[in-house]
Amino acid sequence: MSAKIVTPSMSPGQLDVKMVTVGAATDLPDVAFTTSTGALTLFKVPIGTLVYDIVVRKLTAFTSGTPAFTLGDTDVDGYLAALSLVATDVGFKSVKAWIASSAAQPAPAYRQGKMYNSDDTYDSDGYASIVLSVSGAAPAAGLAEVYLFHWNRNEHIK
Repeated sequence: MSAKIVTPSMSPGQLDVKMVTVGAATDLPDVAFTTSTGALTLFKVPIGTLVYDIVVRKLTAFTSGTPAFTLGDTDVDGYLAALSLVATDVGFKSVKAWIASSAAQPAPAYRQGKMYNSDDTYDSDGYASIVLSVSGAAPAAGLAEVYLFHWNRNEHIK
């Protein structure tokens, strides 16, 4: 007896990518640092979205001061913690490709991805915010691209 292969009647779609630039205002990013501390909203994610990965590509080092960055949502470092986003480094950082270099650098909570469902916190328009939190001095220079790899069955990311 042979096995019957059943194909889905509807394709689940493909991963989409959304990118924003973030940095010092002098570098003309999509999202600019304006104060020394606080949370910068990078993406607004609707219910039903699977965030598969977030990749940060630092093009130029963040200088002048010693800012600390975390990337997350209601879990402020759910995607990347401060030790993973060193201000003066350049290059790529990925939630999926995270490798523990020490016990002081915990694994991101969302390293396996995160499905936004009814248990999450949403604004009045039905979106959860993914934010880059900044503490310490705001950088006078520096620029990064932040890529969000996602799949959503209903809507697009803002």
